[in-house]
Amino acid sequence: MQVIKLPSPNYFSPGEMQDHRIRAVVLHGTAGGLNGSIQWLRNPYSSVSANYVISKTGVIYQLVDWQAGNRAWANGIVETSDPTINWLNDAIKKGINPNWITVSIEHEATKWEMDNHAKMTDAQFNSSIDLTANILKLAGLKANHQTIIGHNQISGKNKFNCPGVIFPPAYTEVLINRHPDLAG
Repeated sequence: MQVIKLPSPNYFSPGEMQDHRIRAVVLHGTAGGLNGSIQWLRNPYSSVSANYVISKTGVIYQLVDWQAGNRAWANGIVETSDPTINWLNDAIKKGINPNWITVSIEHEATKWEMDNHAKMTDAQFNSSIDLTANILKLAGLKANHQTIIGHNQISGKNKFNCPGVIFPPAYTEVLINRHPDLAG
């Protein structure tokens, strides 16, 4: 798996967080082109970032190193969160920012592709599955509807079409089929 590091200055460092044990991978869509999205996620004035961006060609870019304890500014404000995600509801009750306990993966996709639930390219999908599986393994998590979620499950009001190009339940099934050791 090829990963190109393009560090973003936008992240939480370990000393800024009450809790930073990873609970889930959050899937996003960029709603724009690759270069512009990466530039925006690395712009110190944007107040946003992501741990990873995956291009349509399957190239993975790491912007925030979660293994070093840093967390991206990717999930925005919690609004109308999915009540079935136990760790998220617990975090909200405890005042824990979901960014602190998740790894975020952006997928190159236009707004039209997200709004119309277009499919990812095979290369992008395969890179995404492999990256998510690797993150889950390193974080000591199993693949299920609690550990692989869409951005819309955290910010459902304003990000209802994000990730758009991914349907997390079907994505999770494919991941488990390819990595049966992560079933759980």
